[in-house]
Amino acid sequence: MNHVVVTGMYAISPAGLGLDSLWRVVRDGKPCGGPITRFNSSRNAAWIAAEAKDFDAGIWGIDANEAKGLDRATQFAITAAQSARQHAGLDASQVDPFRAGVCIGTAIGGVDSMEQAFNQLCCKHTEERKKPK
Repeated sequence: MNHVVVTGMYAISPAGLGLDSLWRVVRDGKPCGGPITRFNSSRNAAWIAAEAKDFDAGIWGIDANEAKGLDRATQFAITAAQSARQHAGLDASQVDPFRAGVCIGTAIGGVDSMEQAFNQLCCKHTEERKKPK
């Protein structure tokens, strides 16, 4: 039988940053939804979402240039993994990478990158159709 030991945890969620924020809303049964702020939702039927707010990649050591190349979900994953390691009190240089792992959960991680790629493709295709032949 294999054994698994959970040594550290962290959460980036609509409840806020960290385990305390998440546990508080779960315990109190408080909703985390609100008006959409990450994009203009005026043309959508839905205008309420459960966004992960208050996240600044720079605070977590991801510089602005690096952040541009990383999907927001990837930034969350990097941050949560580093924070979980710190929560566990583990020194990364002392951890055997072949005996440690990270479990990450996301609903549709990478959707920001997918949307950008879709918009680039559609815009490029639209511009090509407008060119005179």
